[in-house]
Amino acid sequence: MTDELFDEEDRPGGPRPVDHRKAPTRAGLVVPDARGVTSPHPIEMRKAEFEGLAAAIGLDIAFSEIVKLREVKPATFIGGGRLDEIKAKVKEQGVGILLFDTALAPVPPDVSAMRPPVVPLDGTESGPRSGPMSSDPPQGLA
Repeated sequence: MTDELFDEEDRPGGPRPVDHRKAPTRAGLVVPDARGVTSPHPIEMRKAEFEGLAAAIGLDIAFSEIVKLREVKPATFIGGGRLDEIKAKVKEQGVGILLFDTALAPVPPDVSAMRPPVVPLDGTESGPRSGPMSSDPPQGLA
């Protein structure tokens, strides 16, 4: 007898179980190859390792590519043209997460702009600068 002869309720063993697992997240992988940056491993080996790590955590790899960089762009890391190409791939392939095989960080802010103003305790406008945010070394260490 086949399962088509039975309704779900009458099927031997009861109704089929429902799979409640979520579909894996589709991922795009980008392996930057920046000019002048050396790596102990060939770029193809880095790409293969990156793909293996993504698969190991259950991602569905939509695309994986090496992007050659002449220079790192502070605003976008890669050039605008390459960025537009990757954006188009992300959109057309339904990518939920885009991973770069590099350390990405925002451009560090100007630390001097974050330094609080130094106001001497005696209320005068001039006075010695001291304290943890001062550019002067602590006394006795200069």
